Amino acid sequence: MRRVNCRRCEAVIVEEVPWGNGKHQLTNAYMLFLARWARRISWKETAAAFHTSWEKVFDAVEHVVTFGLAHRTLGPIDAIGVDEPAGDAFPRALERQPGLKLEPKRAALNVIVIDRFNRVPAEN
Repeated sequence: MRRVNCRRCEAVIVEEVPWGNGKHQLTNAYMLFLARWARRISWKETAAAFHTSWEKVFDAVEHVVTFGLAHRTLGPIDAIGVDEPAGDAFPRALERQPGLKLEPKRAALNVIVIDRFNRVPAEN
């Protein structure tokens, strides 16, 4: 990015470019490229493969995640999935909750199914 003298405000400003963002030293396309590779292999291996530093890979991943969080849309929830507890660690974790009494190895999950068209509890 280059600094230019603005004739209108008579100040030195930084010219914005479509391929860069703020004070990042990498282009948006390269940050997205590094972040996608960092999902497949470790960040250290990504840095070594593309002759960059681990910090640049970290910055790229941070930029992509921040952009994704800022631009996500959360609509109405249509379904929630509940997985079965693994082993007997789940009931022990529930027993530690204050005011909750459970018999060991007999914890049950209550699941309410909502009719997605009428938005009322469905009949079993």
